Amino acid sequence: GQILKTDPKEIPSTLTELYSKFTEIVLSRWDSSDLKSQTEYEVLVQVCGSLAKFLLDNSLNVVSVSDFRQIVNSYLTDRNLQIDENDILEKVLNNKEIFNVSFEKNTIKFRHRSFCEFFFANNLLKNKVIEINEEIYNPYWQNSYFFYFGLKKDSEELIDDLKNIAFTDEGLSIHQVMVNSEFMLASYLTPYKKICEILETNLSVASNAVFSIINDVEKLKKIEKEGEEENRE
Repeated sequence: GQILKTDPKEIPSTLTELYSKFTEIVLSRWDSSDLKSQTEYEVLVQVCGSLAKFLLDNSLNVVSVSDFRQIVNSYLTDRNLQIDENDILEKVLNNKEIFNVSFEKNTIKFRHRSFCEFFFANNLLKNKVIEINEEIYNPYWQNSYFFYFGLKKDSEELIDDLKNIAFTDEGLSIHQVMVNSEFMLASYLTPYKKICEILETNLSVASNAVFSIINDVEKLKKIEKEGEEENRE
């Protein structure tokens, strides 16, 4: 609504852009031209990324407010930004659009997992720490890397890394066809030639995996059994 009121041309064209615009608005990036306000926004993005990384790396969805304060303090202590950690903590605790805070339990979490995944991707991008392997196709991680590709937009070098993944799991090697199509949509500024190359690689890897499963009767029975167990769950 705020974007429509200011400039309809700025309506996000991708899911990642939607999340980027949304977080900029609700974290008050444009509320003031004051330098402190802009710096506070950058700090907020960084500490949210650190929180997201801590949650996903440890398979958590909630942490204590004291643990989050420690994340904020750790970030600010290493930098001479002259920003009060209480100001950052207050902005987060009072932000009901992105965070869910329980003052009774003294805990904080993201209102939706997708916010956590978006800030996790931001953390990867800011810190330039990323390992491309078959785990990015694991349903637990794939949305985080979808956002990462979307934040990069031009992902030429990442696509070269995708082509060199050594798959050990047939399921993931088949699943990567669908996931890579989402990655490519997210990174829409990538040269089209590279997208064609990865598509060819995707289909080749998936086809080999399918033939491998078909020709291995025992493996096929095992996959069918696992599928039945998942359906029962």
